[in-house]
Parts: sequence; structure tokens; C-alpha cells
Amino acid sequence: GNDLSGQASPPAGSRFIDIAAGNFMACGIHSDDGRIECWGAPTFDTDALPEGVAFTQLSMNQYDACGLVDDGSIQCWAGNTLKIPEDWAGTAFSSLSLGSSHLCAIREADGRVQCVGLELDDWGQTIPDVEFDSLASGLGFTCGIETETKRLRCWGSILL
Repeated sequence: GNDLSGQASPPAGSRFIDIAAGNFMACGIHSDDGRIECWGAPTFDTDALPEGVAFTQLSMNQYDACGLVDDGSIQCWAGNTLKIPEDWAGTAFSSLSLGSSHLCAIREADGRVQCVGLELDDWGQTIPDVEFDSLASGLGFTCGIETETKRLRCWGSILL
């Protein structure tokens, strides 16, 4: 691919535990302290990156970035098109995934998924009530691997 914006040129010498990419930029979580560093052509103000917080996982889309904090909470910044619901406060999550304009996360306590965002109410599909190991989200949909059966389950847009 091309590297016109520097998105394919990570900082030299840096070590990361997780990375994510958005439009024309990428970000990584430093392995030594959990802080986030971004490179490329920022699609959001990099001065808005959370400071003094240790992250364990990162997910991005074209507008937003969200991270899983080491205490299991979720913080989002950047485009601010996603707002974490107040009732998520105090809930610890083990994994998260950003779609085009939605966020899904796996609750640490029971492996169930919670989602928030624009597409969720539009498609008339519900989140399966089973435990999940991991998630991946796209344009109006999310897929997860079930903990017990290792089957892949998807929900969201049926118009793709």
C-alpha cells in the first residue's frame, strides 16, 4: 500500500502490545506503560489522547478511537460520535470492537456482549445472549466467537 500520510511508518524503536488503524492513521499501546501513541495523518486531534491511563486494547474506525483501560473500563475519544452509556460505569469489560458507528464490548463477569451506537436499533436484530471470547465489528454489524461452541455468530445489518 502507500504511505502518503505516514500511516505505514510506526515510530522507530517503539514496542506495542496492541495496534489499531483508522483512516490514514494508526495507533498503538506502548508495552511499557499502556499509553497510546498515534502516527500518520490524524483524523482527530491527537492532543485529545487520554493521559495517565494504562490501556490494554485499542479499536478505531474512521471517526473514533476507544480503548480498554487496565481496570476493565472503556474510554473513547476523537470524533466523539460514540457516547459510553452511564449504565456501563462500574462494568468491567474484557474486549471491545468498534464498527463504523457502533461499539460492542464483552463483559468480564459473564462473557455477554453490550453494544452502543447508531446502527443498533436500525436493523431489528438482537445481540445473541451467549458468552463470547472475541469480537470484530464492521459497517453496521458485529461478529463474535462463542465461548462454549467456538461457533461464529453475527448480528446487525442484513442489507450488506
